Amino acid sequence: MRRAKTDDFSRRTCDGSSTTTNPKEVRRHKRKLMPGRKPKNQEFLLTLQEVTGTSNRQLADMIGKKEQNVSAYLGGDKRIGRGSLRSAVRHLAEWSIIEDKVMLPIANQAIICTSPGIYFFYDSAGNCVYIGKAANLRTEVNLRLDSKHLRHGIWRDPQLKRTRYRMREVVAFVTTYRVDSARLRHNLEALFLRTVINQTQNSKLGEFK
Repeated sequence: MRRAKTDDFSRRTCDGSSTTTNPKEVRRHKRKLMPGRKPKNQEFLLTLQEVTGTSNRQLADMIGKKEQNVSAYLGGDKRIGRGSLRSAVRHLAEWSIIEDKVMLPIANQAIICTSPGIYFFYDSAGNCVYIGKAANLRTEVNLRLDSKHLRHGIWRDPQLKRTRYRMREVVAFVTTYRVDSARLRHNLEALFLRTVINQTQNSKLGEFK
């Protein structure tokens, strides 16, 4: 007796209507049976927005898409394909560095943002004398100016080398960048210190994570 193929059974539903074994068609059929279930790509974006607590506009900036398209994706009015979702994830995983203040006179340090990031101290001649990372840029900059002393003399000046000046007495400008990722802040600091080695007052280079 001829053995029935398993596919023959899977092509029939209990009410006798035909169906398909094509994986894509099976997924579409399951979604029809579950009217409350949204397409997985749409669910991914909705979950991402919920976890990050962002608005449609903020989410659009995070993933590198237009706000109107993101709103359509989230509302189900427009389908987001695999290629678009892949590019969104790649954009999200890129370095996120936002410029805050550039060569700000140190007297105006009160307007520095309170976000996490990295900062650079410069003397009056524009030489970088210190690089640091911070969970709160404004607080850390103020603390470092008063607590940090020169580790070695600037320009190899014997007089400066003998004197333990505070940073505040030397620093004229500060540049700050917002960097939300703690790991990225650490690695950026370590990288920049290696590019200006023997020029800053930092005592440690730090290891990459």
